[in-house]
Amino acid sequence: VVNQTIDLDGLFNDFNHIESKYIDLKERFGGISKQIESFILSNLGQSSYNGTSVNHETSSCDDCNLQDNLDDSDLSDDEPDVKKNIRK
Repeated sequence: VVNQTIDLDGLFNDFNHIESKYIDLKERFGGISKQIESFILSNLGQSSYNGTSVNHETSSCDDCNLQDNLDDSDLSDDEPDVKKNIRK
């Protein structure tokens, strides 16, 4: 993007759309730990797998909810929004 102002509202809407798709896929397929477990079981068989390696699930995207990361200064309209004038 040359000499164009980035539309932050559009970018935020795109992010929310992608996030909702991620959540939908995560719920549909049971999360990454279930997919890993299924892959291991299909490749190693039940007798070689004891299930301990994938039960240590970490939260990768659950903690990155945009609303939780915003502080009050990001929501204030008292100051000029410098980010709207970012150029690439």
